[in-house]
Amino acid sequence: MERSLEQRYAIKFCVRLGKNATETFQMLQEAFKDDCISRSQSGRWHKAFKEGREEVADAPFWTSNNGQNRRKRESCVRSFAFRPSIEHPVTP
Repeated sequence: MERSLEQRYAIKFCVRLGKNATETFQMLQEAFKDDCISRSQSGRWHKAFKEGREEVADAPFWTSNNGQNRRKRESCVRSFAFRPSIEHPVTP
């Protein structure tokens, strides 16, 4: 976790320097060798920082009670909620 956090700071720094995602990942590989995060993780963090994210720490997915997260949570629950159907009829 600590190495991952360190690499996120490095990615954020690269974004501020105007490095693209590929250049950033190459620099991470050079600096962190076998401890380097994956290319996809690097790309996701690069995109997030480029789009204005400031925080480098992981944000818990459902911790915020703002309206947007609440709607996402409710939608997710509704999509997995049991609904009666021909295959699964409700019997009294």
